[in-house]
Amino acid sequence: MAAAVAPPSRFEVVHVLAPAPGVAIAHLRRQALDGTGFSEMALYTLVERHGRWWLAAAQNTPIATPPAA
Repeated sequence: MAAAVAPPSRFEVVHVLAPAPGVAIAHLRRQALDGTGFSEMALYTLVERHGRWWLAAAQNTPIATPPAA
């Protein structure tokens, strides 16, 4: 994974769902602040174990045209 880190970005929580105790599903949007960066949508599944939250699954999808602000 030789890709550079993401450029400066604006993050937005689109939706969060808690289908069961200790489980959260989050839909996020990351929009690059400059025209040369890439933006993406993300879907994360988090689980809580012993008082800590862990990332259990993730899906990140680049978007070609950033959403309107």
